[in-house]
Amino acid sequence: MKVAARFLLVLLVAVLSTSCFTQPDCVVTASMEIKIDFKQNKLNSRSNTRSVVDTFLRFQSIKISIAGKDSLFSLDTIPRSSLALPIDPNQSTMKYTFVRRGRQASSPLVTESITFTYSNETRIISAQCGAFVYFLNLNVTESSYGSQFKILNDRLLKNTTNVQILF
Repeated sequence: MKVAARFLLVLLVAVLSTSCFTQPDCVVTASMEIKIDFKQNKLNSRSNTRSVVDTFLRFQSIKISIAGKDSLFSLDTIPRSSLALPIDPNQSTMKYTFVRRGRQASSPLVTESITFTYSNETRIISAQCGAFVYFLNLNVTESSYGSQFKILNDRLLKNTTNVQILF
């Protein structure tokens, strides 16, 4: 009797678990934004060690250049430690120009720029889900930040930081 009950239990679990996999998973993790985090190297005077912490910057405006056309976005001057910048899915290059205040509120305006290239890849998840475009191979081709940036993830995905800029 116990053997038959165990067999039925295993059979029931097998049937239920296979029925869960008949529908495709249409979760899309692709994003059309480049997320940039702004960080600062801080020196702990007691332990004489360095750590990377968020730094908050006050942006006046962001200019986005796409294929010779510019769009200017004015921002409130609320300090931000990260930005999510849109990309054009029809282009492979984007240039962003930031106008911001220095770290102090009375600091003069600073203009900085960074240019990204990326490629796209279309993936068909299933017939029910359709096709989705993923953006990958993110690269910096030009930057006024010198070598003070790091690409953390070269794929544009939701809830993922792509670039870290150090100040």
